[in-house]
Amino acid sequence: MTSLLLAFILLALSLVGVVLRKTYYALPLAELKRRAADHDHESARLYQAVAYGSSLRGLLWLYIAATSAAGVIVLARHLPLWLSLLLVMGVLWSAYSWLPASQPTRIGRRFTLLVTPFVAWVLNYFHPLLQRLTAIASRR
Repeated sequence: MTSLLLAFILLALSLVGVVLRKTYYALPLAELKRRAADHDHESARLYQAVAYGSSLRGLLWLYIAATSAAGVIVLARHLPLWLSLLLVMGVLWSAYSWLPASQPTRIGRRFTLLVTPFVAWVLNYFHPLLQRLTAIASRR
């Protein structure tokens, strides 16, 4: 029972990654930078992470992939593997088809503002590695 709860928590965490991605990329980088220069505190905080460019995108993709894969692994203990893969793919497909079509929510924006200092701290240390990985991935 607890591992089933853990699987659903991991799936919820992967959806949180989709919400973070949506909130970070709701505005173009130039507009976010302009608002940050005009002393908009929320935009300035978001710009801390978005300024890393492809490294932020790579970090969010790795986070979503890791939490989704962990959800599949834990869910496969209770369901057949094909059913757990289908369930996780369905959740992510619905998230990627529904969430980008809507505007960022106030709750998603507040949560993103809350975790942005941690995301910026991680990017500060892993930016060179993530930049190389995203450059390799973009070439393929």
